[in-house]
Amino acid sequence: MRASCITVGLGVLMAAAGVGPGMEMGVKAAAPVGPSLTVARAGSGVRLVWDVQAGHRYRVEHAPGVTGAWQLAAELTVAVGNAEGSWTDTNSWAGVPVRLYRVADLGPAESGGLTFDSAARASDLVPVELSDLYTRSAQNAYDAIQVATSYAPAGSPPVTHGTLRLTGDPSNPVSYDALPGDHLVLVPLQGATVEVYVQELDLARGIAQWRQVSAGSELVFRTAPGAQATAVTVKGRYASANFPEVVFDVDLGASITGFNEVDSSGTHTLNDMTVTGSVAATGYRQTVQTRNRFEFISVRGATGRLQSASTSESWNNNTVVFAGDTYRWNNVKRQRSFRDGKESDIDTYWNAVGTVSRNGQPYGEYRKKLTPIGTSVIDLRFQVVLPDRVLDVEQWTVQVPGSRP
Repeated sequence: MRASCITVGLGVLMAAAGVGPGMEMGVKAAAPVGPSLTVARAGSGVRLVWDVQAGHRYRVEHAPGVTGAWQLAAELTVAVGNAEGSWTDTNSWAGVPVRLYRVADLGPAESGGLTFDSAARASDLVPVELSDLYTRSAQNAYDAIQVATSYAPAGSPPVTHGTLRLTGDPSNPVSYDALPGDHLVLVPLQGATVEVYVQELDLARGIAQWRQVSAGSELVFRTAPGAQATAVTVKGRYASANFPEVVFDVDLGASITGFNEVDSSGTHTLNDMTVTGSVAATGYRQTVQTRNRFEFISVRGATGRLQSASTSESWNNNTVVFAGDTYRWNNVKRQRSFRDGKESDIDTYWNAVGTVSRNGQPYGEYRKKLTPIGTSVIDLRFQVVLPDRVLDVEQWTVQVPGSRP
């Protein structure tokens, strides 16, 4: 089983509704709700009226000048049965653009490629992706230095430059070239090339700081092992495959505790990471406060067969400012369990709980939903139930124990 990549459709701004200059107080604008209505104002007190859809929330924005950035002017919550939304200008912006749009229809061109649905997923996923990326990057950089150094004469200092290319040949899995002379280039069999610039090397503890450039991302990682925990920072530009239209600016710090014990009877691994900091993109700013805990145990039984069990838990108390609204994730927790690499205890252990507020008011609630598909498969989803729709956060396809795939 693998987690599905749930594609959330991006909203599209509605067609523009042009309004000529000289609009009088109380005159109705063109019927379609549009992203740009140009209005000439002699002063304050101009009232705009639009045809709207009952039961939805709309936002009115103005630009302080024809080419200026859009600014929030007002919000309209249209009651059921009311087909009009109106706004009275209490300031004196003469001749500037004004637009009205339904909040759910905020489009990628106005929000850096994010809708609320994808922004909500980004709040959950991006910190976790960066945590995983740090772990992989640290291991890849360490392994690359080991391989590059193995090509140098005995007794040479660690080699932090050259090109390592996976060949797919078991007898010679990696080829090495000494160029470039200032950084490492890692070329996989598939996927993007990774460039690693080692900036600080601690000979006693390993790599202390490095810069990784790959697939639109450019991140600087720093790690500082301590007596109780390892401190990590991640800063730079991050392009996520889950949000292809967006580039995030990240400034995160993490505290990592755990252990990895291996002996003849098996393995016990625990990794507990708390992440704080910020993630930002056009129209989106996230204050990160998350925790991720992963525990894995494997034991070799009397028959020699290796058996394993693992749990994965994540906590989310992030705050996101998006499209002028402030969303807070309140004690959101998601947990999963696996046995021998397969999902286990989905009825009793798997869960998603917690709430989301918008501008201090209740807005969404997390839940787990199980849907049988035939007799052999269960569709498992973690969802956020919003006032007007349900947003999928995670989706898993689980094989029913005892059934054939």
